Amino acid sequence: MLTPGSPETAPHRRQRDRETVFCPHRPNRLNEAITNEVSELVCFRLQGENAVRRVDNLAGRSLGAPDLPLGTFAAVNLDSGGVLRGKLF
Repeated sequence: MLTPGSPETAPHRRQRDRETVFCPHRPNRLNEAITNEVSELVCFRLQGENAVRRVDNLAGRSLGAPDLPLGTFAAVNLDSGGVLRGKLF
């Protein structure tokens, strides 16, 4: 069961000027079908140098996270290398 303090959850309130990178070290706790490593990455706009570097390292390429407009995302399938960009709002 997920609890508010567990590493798999985040606060549900909106805060401005906050950047978040979720990189679960134990994704199998969220989905028992996951047995090894991360296979997908989804990124919204990030401004922090460390966050951008971490996401680009995970993706194996620059996703242009600092330049994404509000409400848009970049997603990468780390197995196939496919990239998808989309807009939520």
